[in-house]
Parts: sequence; structure tokens; C-alpha cells
Amino acid sequence: MTERPRGRMLLFWGCGEHAGPGQPYVIDFSKIGPGQPLPRFPFIPVHHQNPPSAGRFATYGEWPNSRSRQAPPPSLTGEHRVHGNYSPDIRFTLPYDYMAPLAIDTSRKTASGATLLSWQPISGATGYFATFMGASANGRDDATIVMWSSSGIQTFAGGGLLDYLAPAEVRRLIAQKVAMPPSQTQCAMPAEATTAAPTGMVSMIAYGEEADFADPPRPADPRTPWNINWTVKVRYKSTTGAMLGMPQMGGREAMSSGDRDEGAATQPPPAEPKKKRGGLLGKIKDAAEAAGAIPH
Repeated sequence: MTERPRGRMLLFWGCGEHAGPGQPYVIDFSKIGPGQPLPRFPFIPVHHQNPPSAGRFATYGEWPNSRSRQAPPPSLTGEHRVHGNYSPDIRFTLPYDYMAPLAIDTSRKTASGATLLSWQPISGATGYFATFMGASANGRDDATIVMWSSSGIQTFAGGGLLDYLAPAEVRRLIAQKVAMPPSQTQCAMPAEATTAAPTGMVSMIAYGEEADFADPPRPADPRTPWNINWTVKVRYKSTTGAMLGMPQMGGREAMSSGDRDEGAATQPPPAEPKKKRGGLLGKIKDAAEAAGAIPH
């Protein structure tokens, strides 16, 4: 007879010295019978975009790519030209440069035992979101997964919250208290979450602006036919990760995508399928990732 796992998942949310009412939200794996699905994770719907990809468009392209030794330009501002043997010449001028690196400090504790996350504001950021995942092994077959998000309401990092989001969508999420406003520079991870998992990984994103171009431009009169030759969407974000209790240097990332009839674009290729992990803790993480609850 197979023994049921005794692992648990504790879910916290919100910036503050202490966890708010109803926390933690507990998923007890020992109460899930054989063949039963995991409980549904709490999420807020996020309107994220579905850009071109290699699997959906025959004219998909990317640069830089594995066959090119050229590096991205040191600055994005100014004139750009996209030239290919299967696409029209695309020319546009970018008003925004790369976003600055996002650096988060997780080394400070408050008197109550909360972890004070702090960062320098980034020019051009439209909002911020942070999440944490840690674990503690209580025995060979017992483990506790601890997750926290900076959202003021019960939601977690699935559904695109750690990916590119349009500025209008970020404003909507700020109004719902899911994302943090661009003026915010610190957030306390509650003492209860820090105590439950003293070590773990903090992931954070600074959402950025977008720039859109089309040839020809959209007619002012909606009744006028719009015969599009090409469109370009440039999206920005800055992301970082740090182990709890340590300062961490940030990273930067910006992606530009231009397409003709949504057919040609520059974008990283789809990720390879992940291998399943072994052990109870690995199985819990796999199940949580499949539900979209763990950033990866």
C-alpha cells in the first residue's frame, strides 16, 4: 500500500510586517486521495499577449540567433531597419532605450522578522510585481512549500504576471492592487512567510512601456480600408532574482517583435519541455508549476 505524502503548501500574499486575514492558504497534500486533482490555485485573470512564435508562423525569425555572432546594439533608441529575404523592409524609430537593470536587496529584516525587499526605481517602469518560493523539508516524505506574492489580494505568479504586460493592463492590475505602482521602492514580505521558509528565491519584474508601428499608419477615419504591409510591437521589461537574505545584481531584458500579417518576428524560441523531478518535493514543484503557481 502506497503511503500518502504529508507535504503541504502555504500561500501568503501582500506587503506588510505580518500576514493578513485568511493567511496562509493551506494545501494539504495528505488529504488528496489517489487520482484526485490538486486544489485550484487562486489567480487573477491577466490579459497577456500572444506574440508570433516558431510553432505558429512559417515566416518566424529571430535576431540575434544561434547562427549569428552579432550582438544586440548598445542602445535601442533611434532608427532601426529589419531586412530579410522573405519580408519587406521594415523601418521604425524607437523612443525608448533598454530598461535599466532591476536590482533587489533582500538582506534587511524588520524588528518583527519580516524581510524588507527594496529596489531602486527604474526609469520607464510602469509597475512592479514580486514573488517568492521556498521550501523546508520536515522529514523524508514530508515537505512544506512556501509561496508569497506582493499582490494585495490573493493571487500568485501564474497567468503571465512575470512576463511582458501592456501598460494599460499594468494600470488595471495596479488599480486592483495586484501590481505595485512605479513609485513604490520597497515591500515587506510578512514575518510568517519568512519564518515558514527562511531560505528561497525571490523573483521580481519591472514592467515597461511599449512602442507600436505600422505601414501604412492607421487611417484617422475608421471607414477607410487599412491595407497593412507590416506592423512592429516593441515590448520592455526588466527582471531579476535573488536568494532571500542576499543583495543581488539585476538583469535587463527587452524584446522587439515586428511582423507582416503576424508572420515574421524576433522573439526567443519556445522553451524545451522540462524533465520531471524526482522525490516528493520535486513532484510538488512539478504539480505547482503545471498549475502556473511557480515562476520558471
